[in-house]
Amino acid sequence: MPVTNWGNGQGKISMSGLIGVLQEAPLRLALFDIADSVCEHAHPQFHVLIKLSGDDRTFSVGDEICHLTDDKTIVIPPWLPHADLGESEGSTLMLAFYAEPRWIESQFGLHIRFPSAASQPVITGQVRRLLSQVSTFITDASASRDDIWDTTVQLMGSLLRHTNLRSGKLSDVAIDFRIRRAISLIHGQPHGIKRMDNLAKAVGMSRSHFYAQFHKATGIPPRIYVEGLMIEQAIHRLVDSRQSIKDISDDLGYSAQSHFCRFFRSKVGFPPSSFRQFAINA
Repeated sequence: MPVTNWGNGQGKISMSGLIGVLQEAPLRLALFDIADSVCEHAHPQFHVLIKLSGDDRTFSVGDEICHLTDDKTIVIPPWLPHADLGESEGSTLMLAFYAEPRWIESQFGLHIRFPSAASQPVITGQVRRLLSQVSTFITDASASRDDIWDTTVQLMGSLLRHTNLRSGKLSDVAIDFRIRRAISLIHGQPHGIKRMDNLAKAVGMSRSHFYAQFHKATGIPPRIYVEGLMIEQAIHRLVDSRQSIKDISDDLGYSAQSHFCRFFRSKVGFPPSSFRQFAINA
């Protein structure tokens, strides 16, 4: 089936904001032109950033500063906090990939010792060729989802083979059973977690001990974890349902739609209306 939601559906790209989103479990692919900063956030997926054209960009990734350039990508492991610092004068046309860890493990045999640092594989000739194919498919309204999917999988594999991510098991750190319970509560209803103090109390821990143990287990503060899951909930509702943005905002516990839109844009880089407009659920 041809893809018609990339760009304007006529094989042309509008060089402003979000251009297209392709979602097909276990991958999400986004094409966008961005100039503004994006606040610190984290994803439950592997996250790959590739510059196509425009200015280089600077990201904080964990404790490191990474530069996205013509020659280097950024591969970010699950739940590693990162932010676009917005230091570039102009905009950047970028591709971003999000891949479920279990799929990465089964497809490419890559296990990540958690928490881990980012990797910046160099763009090889093979990666450039595959990247050119993906870009061509995105600008071609007659391209099929299968074409984009197959080439994207090849591209992901080529990039991950050149990463220096540490190999190991995700469960290297023994997790306090109370933190496991807290994580279960968060996954059950992330939008219901309004105060971290209440979550700490619910699992029988003091606030300070809860924060310390949660960070030890996950590598990130509980608030970033909750926000990451809320972003995913919002994205799936925008793509998979016909709920209005107001209804999504209400369901996620926001007192006003404007608050939800501001949160979404600060973490994703674009308003939820744009995300829905350019999303293709394959």
